[in-house]
Amino acid sequence: PESLEEVTETFVRIADACGVPERGEELRRSFWEGAERVLLATKKSGIVKTKEALPKLLFLEWVDPPFNGGHWIPDMVEKWSGCRTATSWVTNTCKSVQLSWQQIYDADPDLVVIACCGFDLKRNEKDALAARELLKPLRAFKQGRIYAADGNLYFARPGPALREGIAILSRCAYDGDKDVVNE
Repeated sequence: PESLEEVTETFVRIADACGVPERGEELRRSFWEGAERVLLATKKSGIVKTKEALPKLLFLEWVDPPFNGGHWIPDMVEKWSGCRTATSWVTNTCKSVQLSWQQIYDADPDLVVIACCGFDLKRNEKDALAARELLKPLRAFKQGRIYAADGNLYFARPGPALREGIAILSRCAYDGDKDVVNE
C-alpha cells in the first residue's frame, strides 16, 4: 500500500480472505474514527489559525543519509496530524526521497520526528543523538523540538498502529498547546 486509504483497504481484504469480513470493516471504521478524533483535536488549537501557520514537520525515515517519509507518511502528516510537511517540494512520489542537509536547513522545520524505518525508539534516540551536530542549525533543534519515535511499530508497518502514529505526530507538533493536548 502507498496511502492510508490503501492500508485500510487491506484490513478489509485480509478479513474477507479469512472469512470474517465484518472484522475488517470494523477495523477500517475504527481506524478512521481514531484518525478523525486526532484531526478534530488539532483544529481546537488556540495558536494555529491558518494553513500557513500549521506546524511544519520534517519526518525522517532515515538519518544518514537523510530520507523523508514515503508511502503513507505524507498522508499521516498532511491529511491527519494537523501539520504540513517540511518537504513540500517532494511531490508525485510514494517512495521516500533522499534529502540533502542543505534542503533540510532551507526548509527549517518547526519540528523533526526521527522514526527510521524498521528501528525501535531506543535506536531512533541513538540516531537522533548521533545527528545532533547536523540538527543544531535548525529552528526545531533550537526550540527543543526534535523527537524520536518507534519507526518500526508506529510508522513502517501498514497496519492499525498507524493510527497511533498519527497521534504521536500531532502530540509532538502541538506539545504545549493545551487546547489540543488535553483533548
